[in-house]
Amino acid sequence: MDSEQPESTPWIDLERLVDEADIGGLRAYLDGLTPVEVARGISRLEEAHRVHLLSMLEPDHAAAVAEQIPEVQVVEAMERLAPPVAAAILHE
Repeated sequence: MDSEQPESTPWIDLERLVDEADIGGLRAYLDGLTPVEVARGISRLEEAHRVHLLSMLEPDHAAAVAEQIPEVQVVEAMERLAPPVAAAILHE
């Protein structure tokens, strides 16, 4: 009997939610992930999807998510966000 669980692939679900612009679904999905799953899922997204994901969230939620991903990816995303959006996230 194989007791191994299939590998979680949150980046696939995150990409779909971003592509669908499903803000409520994205928030709910992120809230259901562990910090490790959030970090792994977002870090595996293409940069454009990371930028869009952060811009879809409220600044406080985006800031909390940004704290869980590699700093270099946060910096790259912040550079591509509209300045008011990036400022609001950084303010949190």
